[in-house]
Amino acid sequence: MDPDKIGAQPVQGATQYRFRFQNGLIDPDGPNLPGAPALGTRIITVASYALVLNWTNFTLVNGSTYDVTIEALVAGQWSGYCGPICQVEIDNTPGQSLRVMEATTSSDLQVWPNPVRDGQVNVLIGGITDDTQRITLDVFDIYGKRVMAFDKENSGSVFNTILDMDGLAAGVYMVSVTVNDRVYQQRVSVL
Repeated sequence: MDPDKIGAQPVQGATQYRFRFQNGLIDPDGPNLPGAPALGTRIITVASYALVLNWTNFTLVNGSTYDVTIEALVAGQWSGYCGPICQVEIDNTPGQSLRVMEATTSSDLQVWPNPVRDGQVNVLIGGITDDTQRITLDVFDIYGKRVMAFDKENSGSVFNTILDMDGLAAGVYMVSVTVNDRVYQQRVSVL
């Protein structure tokens, strides 16, 4: 992707994407104007999964780092996050176009979309420090019964997979991922 853009993972059937920037936004026109972001948050909705970073109000600050989340609108419903939270550092020095210098994912478990409508769930853990990992993934129903499980070997700093939850009844489930001796958990709703 171009250095002056950020993007989501494309979602089939999505008609809009909502980009949310948090931390350190400024407004050169003053904070009391209508539509000014609250508590350093900026939300931009576009028709594409890629966003060009070239707006002139509520600008991104050179040298600042922002937490960015992206949601997709599918069939009139915001489908949860399409990708993990990422951090972008802005380099818009004079005479240069705005550039994203760095993008890193958080080290927490990311599960999306949530709620699940089509049975397909992305699971991602970034920032893993072990050279090789033994991954155990379990899904539990609301009563604590394990309804899905698998083990996998992984190497590198990221674990990424897609779960097929299509056969599960509508309800709330707990996704539990064990990476060597660390356990990550997140609730997910199946519609």
